[in-house]
Amino acid sequence: MKRICRTIKILAFFFNRRARNSNVKGTPRNSVDIPPDRVLKQADLSGKDLSGADLSGADLSETDMTGTDLSEAILIGANLTHALVFRGRLKEADLTGAEIFEANLSEANVSEAVLNGANLKGSDLECVDFRHSALVGANLAEANLTGGYLGSADFREANFENADLKAAVLDESNLSGAIFKGANLSHAQLNGADLSGADFSGADLIVADFKNAGFQGANLNGADLRGSDLQSAKNLTCAQVAQAKLDQSSLLPDYLDFVWVSEEIFECRG
Repeated sequence: MKRICRTIKILAFFFNRRARNSNVKGTPRNSVDIPPDRVLKQADLSGKDLSGADLSGADLSETDMTGTDLSEAILIGANLTHALVFRGRLKEADLTGAEIFEANLSEANVSEAVLNGANLKGSDLECVDFRHSALVGANLAEANLTGGYLGSADFREANFENADLKAAVLDESNLSGAIFKGANLSHAQLNGADLSGADFSGADLIVADFKNAGFQGANLNGADLRGSDLQSAKNLTCAQVAQAKLDQSSLLPDYLDFVWVSEEIFECRG
């Protein structure tokens, strides 16, 4: 996954070069005139400094914000549908309830930000940084979060249905009540994560790491846990394990009386 993120960084060079060369003639590079109605649809704001700007309810759909600094900006209820925010900086920004449908925030820094109730369905969030951010009830269904840095974040009741989280890092995150139906979390790290009440039905959890993760009330119906490390997982029951797909490379906690009776059939008591 480091190779994928490195590729994105190389591509970012070309995006940022275009941003440097696309400023309006005679206009200072970082100046932005925000119209009273805050309609900036399809505008070229690449490389601009909008840090701390009040863009509540703004229409930023289809806007190019490649490399734009939106740190600490107020984007409550803003529309970023199909926006390009490639390698944008949104640290500590407030995007509560924002519409970010099918946008591109790949490799963006959205750490310590607020995105409660935001709609990021179908967005490209590859290698995004959501560390220490709040995304309570956010919609991330069908989003690409491959290689994302999602640790120590609050994803309670978030929707990740059919999302791609391959090799994502969600260590110490609160994922209680989150929906991961049909999601791809193969090779993901969820060490110390709170997974209580989460729905992993039909999810790909192959070779995922769940050290010290809490599974109380989690739904593992049809989840593929082959090769996953659950050895130090907490509150895991035989009833949950019986619903999942395992193989002999799966590591299970010692408090479960688990025995393989054949290559594909196991018995669990506990």
